[in-house]
Amino acid sequence: MTSRLVSYVSCDLGYFLEWLPVISLDPSTSFLLRCVCVYVSGRADVAVIEDVLGKRGKELHQRGIFIALYTQPLLEEYLSSLPAAWSQYLRVNYIRCARYKVAESIQIQICTMHPAAPKRYFVLDVDHVCLQNLNAALQAEGLADDSPILVAWNSQFFGDHDYPTSLRSGNARGFFCESNDNPAAIKHAKPYITVKAGFLGLSSQSRHSRLFVDLLSAFAYGGPGSLQMRMFHFYYADQLAIHMSLEAILKDCDNASFASIFKFIDLASSNICNLFDHRSCAIYMPKGNSSTPQGILQVHQAMGQ
Repeated sequence: MTSRLVSYVSCDLGYFLEWLPVISLDPSTSFLLRCVCVYVSGRADVAVIEDVLGKRGKELHQRGIFIALYTQPLLEEYLSSLPAAWSQYLRVNYIRCARYKVAESIQIQICTMHPAAPKRYFVLDVDHVCLQNLNAALQAEGLADDSPILVAWNSQFFGDHDYPTSLRSGNARGFFCESNDNPAAIKHAKPYITVKAGFLGLSSQSRHSRLFVDLLSAFAYGGPGSLQMRMFHFYYADQLAIHMSLEAILKDCDNASFASIFKFIDLASSNICNLFDHRSCAIYMPKGNSSTPQGILQVHQAMGQ
């Protein structure tokens, strides 16, 4: 292992094949290694991955890109009883929710085999491109220390600039007003959309980090109840699980302790990772219509990578 930090992305086979031109871009520009965690539904999926590795494995390895396969037999048994479209929708939701625990498990193995390897790691959405030095961007924003959990949020979505301190999105102050004439009586907003799931910085040596992954995983796909009652049925389950975990922790600690454990990165303005402006950020992660393999490859080429 080198001194490069490890980034983890997770997807199913179809998404892996569609996004392979982006996945295979060299992550060393941001001083990262990339572990691609591909969820496989059966032996046929494994055979396809083996074919890709037979053709491109050496190239990927030289760039610091590694493939890990995983599955969940109980989930597959449950999904086999559902219509195909609904089954695939839930599988993708589960992959997004389980990616933090999968990444943590692999990172712990890496650090056990290579004790000198960096302990910090990142869980990212697949649709990103590495453009500049991530370590330098972290240091510039005062986040070079290994211990804090790095949580992403988007100040532009609802304009809720106090989310990192209050975990609030919107307000209901007008509920206590006597008059109904105030047009801003209640500002409807969703905190589980303000927080973002596609960038999370963690540490395999941090007790807080491990407990946070345990908590958000329990919220996202844990019990009690049968599988059809688990939260991963909801499209935003990963983000809701992160928000609920933050909220639960904030309720049981003082603001100073919370601020020492969690550092928030605004993806609307940060040079660490940005959703909108690729010109000065280490990691560019566009969403919506901009999030296509072709669009990201164009940005990569335009930046001279």
